[in-house]
Amino acid sequence: MDDLVLQIINACIQQRKDSGLTPHHVTLINLDRSIKDSLNRLYSAGKIKVGDTINDKYIDVL
Repeated sequence: MDDLVLQIINACIQQRKDSGLTPHHVTLINLDRSIKDSLNRLYSAGKIKVGDTINDKYIDVL
């Protein structure tokens, strides 16, 4: 799991560099937004299912 998180962080940093944005670090807010955007794309593509729980949301792979 740690390696996957590092890959996501590196991808976000590279995206900032490619866009010419500085500084080249990623904030937790940026990381959260990137993950949520990816989840939204996966949901729209019909690859995951999302629903409500009592206190949160659940995600399941289809």
